[in-house]
Amino acid sequence: MSATEKWLNQKYNFRDPASFLDALEKLSPISDEDAKSFFEDLLSPLHLKNLITKYHTSSFAADRKVDIIEATPHAAIEFIKNRLLESETILADDVAVMAEAYLKLGNHPASDLACAVAYLAGSRTCTVLCMVAGVAVRERRYLEAREVVADCLEQHPDRPESVYYAALLALAEGKLRDAMGQLWDLTRRHPRYRPGWTLLLDALLYAQEWEEAREAGYRATETHPEDPVLWGRLAVAHWKVGDLDLGMRAVETALDAMANQAETDEKDALFLHLVAAVMEEEKGQSDRALLRYRSLLERQQHDPAVFINAASCLRSANRAKEAASMLQAGLRLHPENPHMHRSMGELLFEAGRYGEAFGHLEKAARTEPAFSGCRLLMAAIRLHERRFQDAIDLAEEVARTDPKRSPEAFTLMGDAYRFQGAMRSALFAYREAMRKAPENLEITDRVRLAEAALQGA
Repeated sequence: MSATEKWLNQKYNFRDPASFLDALEKLSPISDEDAKSFFEDLLSPLHLKNLITKYHTSSFAADRKVDIIEATPHAAIEFIKNRLLESETILADDVAVMAEAYLKLGNHPASDLACAVAYLAGSRTCTVLCMVAGVAVRERRYLEAREVVADCLEQHPDRPESVYYAALLALAEGKLRDAMGQLWDLTRRHPRYRPGWTLLLDALLYAQEWEEAREAGYRATETHPEDPVLWGRLAVAHWKVGDLDLGMRAVETALDAMANQAETDEKDALFLHLVAAVMEEEKGQSDRALLRYRSLLERQQHDPAVFINAASCLRSANRAKEAASMLQAGLRLHPENPHMHRSMGELLFEAGRYGEAFGHLEKAARTEPAFSGCRLLMAAIRLHERRFQDAIDLAEEVARTDPKRSPEAFTLMGDAYRFQGAMRSALFAYREAMRKAPENLEITDRVRLAEAALQGA
């Protein structure tokens, strides 16, 4: 028995159709946000100035029954349920089609269950293998995911989905270069396969390969000129390269394409407007950006990114009170959002309202451990309050967990030791900061002052 079969047997142990159908009845659809949370976690460093990108998954119907699933997924499910009730064994191919139909309806728990049962019953269609690989990746079962992806590549080498899930697994395992190579190869071999372009662009943007992302965006939109998602990714690439005019044109093209679609995704439209607003702000058109943010809020687009970016725009325009009011309105709707607490904490810190700032920064850091900047500001507040050991403890945590911010952390630790009168400890911390950032003249000056103080003593 393979590692994948052992895992799925432990998770989904159904020996007959009746027990499988009973389990299906207990599963209800989950929200799009929950269903895509894995992909947002996977690409979370991409924040793009607090713009939360939505990841698009794609489904692949069983070869012979595409029309049934696309047109009437409910009917397909009911038809297969009736067949299973009349059968003494689980019909692998039928359950595979059922899994696809549930995915079409957005019922991911039921789809996961059905694809696993189809796999255990012997189905090895490309659809089933890809769906099982997706479940394994989401659950971070990388051994099993590798096994299934290898099986899929071997049995279905010409299917674009096989390479897509191999690249998705590489991304999940942090093998960014491998994933980008696979996706470039995929888009060259299957240029009409849209999910490949989307994932390639997301990977390139995540890697901050702006020019390469722009090249991929040109190719993707040339192949799929009607796809607003691809135009939106190209807009981001233009923005990051600094070509704001081309970026705005790409956003306008995306919005026009979206207007021509029978159904539009509000999150895609929100993302495009946020990108446009950020570019308007960078072009010095803060008033236009603010109008765009207020228009989104008037249309009940209460995503945290709208409040955060609008507040950032107001801060840049030296309208701190309005920025605070904007964030307060956002926090009333999203009281636990760490990004919003971070923005409010930074704003209050700048205003010298350290006690209030600390509370917001602490909430943000507790919810999102990667927010090392929040801990540094918290340490600075404790230093201002002459709570030196608290400041040192907070700075030490940043120095230990975030190499990029460690020069700041060691500098702050040195300041706390110096105010305590522990000059040798201060000098050690300053030297660590200088070792990590030798070009920083402020740190160099601190080292010289500490050395002079020790020599004078």
